[in-house]
Amino acid sequence: YRYYQLEQIQMVKLIDTLRNMKIPLKEIKALVQKRNIESITQLFSSQERQLNSELRKVCDALTLIGTLRFLLQDAIPRNEQDIVFEYRESRRITLGPINDFQGEEDYYRGFAKFYRFATKFKLNKSYPIGGYFNSFEDFCASPSRPTRFFLIDPDGRDKSPAGQYLLTYQRGGYGSVGELPARLKTFAENQALDLKGPIYQIYPINELHAMSSDDYLLETSIFLKPQRIRG
Repeated sequence: YRYYQLEQIQMVKLIDTLRNMKIPLKEIKALVQKRNIESITQLFSSQERQLNSELRKVCDALTLIGTLRFLLQDAIPRNEQDIVFEYRESRRITLGPINDFQGEEDYYRGFAKFYRFATKFKLNKSYPIGGYFNSFEDFCASPSRPTRFFLIDPDGRDKSPAGQYLLTYQRGGYGSVGELPARLKTFAENQALDLKGPIYQIYPINELHAMSSDDYLLETSIFLKPQRIRG
């Protein structure tokens, strides 16, 4: 057994408290040797700022992981070529500048411009980046040239509208839509739907999950303004 005096117990408690606050041992030693209200207050303030910074990083990481996990889990059971109706809540996003495609510029050139935009404004580019079309008409006219790009962003300044959406999925690399416009037109005619938009496209399954771009999964969601849906 070892017996401690009250002063020693208080010292152990002080050191233990400081260690639990993640204060380095070097600083603890200096503080123990020379203690006063001013020095302890400065140390606490400094450590509080550091811990708050670390907490924000942890919260940001949790939000990112949660977003990516939700999108992936939602995409896994989807069948390619299916077209379904689904209600969706509003989602925070950040829309980029309007694209001004020139000549042979394609999806990748516009994507690169948005990437520079996101870097300039310090957006978290680890969140999914997608293509936005003002209308179904714009999408059919240039399906590989989004009106704008957008970032799924919990702190985004913009929002996708809540409501009923028409969803469809297909495999392929970035900007590859194949016969999707024609397929959606045929579906709309058969269902007597007047598709307006806007349209949001994201890749819930991308290079993070698949080795080949042929296995990427594109989700196209078309906002349906209130109308009668047959079937």
